[in-house]
Order: sequence, then C-alpha cells, then structure tokens
Amino acid sequence: MKISLLQYFWIALLASQTLVAGEWHATAEPVKIVQNNEAVYMNPIWSTDGRFLAFTKANYRGILIWDAEMRKVLEINDEVGAGFGMLWSQQKPALLARVAEYRGFRRYAAVKIFDVVAQRSHTIVPFQASLPDIPRGKSTGDVYYADREGVKVVGIGYN
Repeated sequence: MKISLLQYFWIALLASQTLVAGEWHATAEPVKIVQNNEAVYMNPIWSTDGRFLAFTKANYRGILIWDAEMRKVLEINDEVGAGFGMLWSQQKPALLARVAEYRGFRRYAAVKIFDVVAQRSHTIVPFQASLPDIPRGKSTGDVYYADREGVKVVGIGYN
C-alpha cells in the first residue's frame, strides 16, 4: 500500500500536535473567590487587564462581575442568554453580549455592550427575531454579527 503525499502530510501534522500542544498542570489548590449555595455559576472569563472576572448563572442568565481589586461581586444584568458567548472589549472594561427576551413563544435577541465601571448598558443592535449567532468584536472597536440578511458590522466609538 502506497501512502500519498497528502496522507503523509496529515499523519505528520497530527503527530506534531502532541509535541507542540504542551500540558496543563495545577500549581496550587483551588481557591474559592465567589460562593453562593443557592446559585450555579458558570462560564468565567477574565478581562484583558486581569482585574475583572465575568461569569454567568445557570442557563447563561445574566452577567456577574468579580472585581479582583475590590474583592466584591457586582451583578450587571439579569437578562436571558447574556452569559453565553460574552466577550471582553480590548479597549476598556466592557462586555459584548447577545441578550434575549420572549414575546409569547417567540425569542427576540439584541446585542448590548455592558460598561463594567459605569454600570450601564448600551444597545447596539435592537431586539429582532433573527440573530442566530453571538456577536464578535475586534480590537478596532467594530462589532460583527449575523442575522437573516447576512453578516453586518457596527462601529463602536470608545471615549
């Protein structure tokens, strides 16, 4: 049996992945920073500056922030789906998220930016029936999202 050049390439690529990947090792025991026996927390994401840890409650409802400097938790919203795919801004402590609301049996989604320091939100894409994907941000401040009509971009100005 002859191995083609393409098959050889794939075998070499897969074999090299184990050499490059590295391994994770725990260097200390876990430390509890937030505890609530009544709630389930999930999806933690550190801000780019390392000061804030965003996380969400069960079913991705709402966004909570743990401030590492102040050592306190702040709930910045309680909207449906806000914690799924949330993304930190590169420019300032703000989160980009898709939130949802139900009108009867129909789900509507919007894209919002949550400013952690100012503790306010700004809707950049109003609620609509079709927003199938989570929004993506770039370091330039542009936000990309997909809806029924295609992929769109919204420029966000940071002051």
